[in-house]
Amino acid sequence: MTRVAAEVADGMLVHGFTTERYLREVTLPLIHDGLHASGRGRDRFSICYPGLVATGDTDADLETAVTAVREQLAFYGATPAYRPVLDLHGWGDLHTDLHQLSVRGEWAAMTGLIDDTMLHTFAVVGRPDRVGPQIHRRFGDIVDRYTLYAPYPLREQTRLCIVTSLHQALARARRRPASTRSAGHRAFGRRPGELTQCAGSIGAVQDRGHAGAVPA
Repeated sequence: MTRVAAEVADGMLVHGFTTERYLREVTLPLIHDGLHASGRGRDRFSICYPGLVATGDTDADLETAVTAVREQLAFYGATPAYRPVLDLHGWGDLHTDLHQLSVRGEWAAMTGLIDDTMLHTFAVVGRPDRVGPQIHRRFGDIVDRYTLYAPYPLREQTRLCIVTSLHQALARARRRPASTRSAGHRAFGRRPGELTQCAGSIGAVQDRGHAGAVPA
């Protein structure tokens, strides 16, 4: 379906249960194949990604967010259709365990199987002022629009802090000579204003367009 979407559509919304590695090794090659079949370039196709984020202004807030994200990952990981993402990372057996627990309704036990490695692989985790730079580093050269996927209450000031930190990461990257930029820093340079669109999407989705939303 990813290849077909890239062949006939203007863009696609990636599922939140994915990882940087899966995007690079599986999703992007399929998109490139579809675009090649349609005779289009990457600049004619938008990738939108609602990425899981665990953040909070206090230790208690961050702990609550981490628990909520673990629960969400356990739920997705129990779904057979999403097993390929786990297989890529060598976690296929975890899906089997999660699925069996879900059938028995043992949700708390499922959450306990999501360790820190898996948490940090699927989600951006940290204080709000550190989330933006992580998003930029990990997904800057992959997606055109990034929205916050936070399965827990997120304060407006926290969302704004994330958007601000993302803008700052972009500004630092643009001040660097092109030859010294990493792939992530070249990211949204494929089309003018791409990273601004990403930051604006965060604000628009979370704040109905009034906090941190910046037109591209």
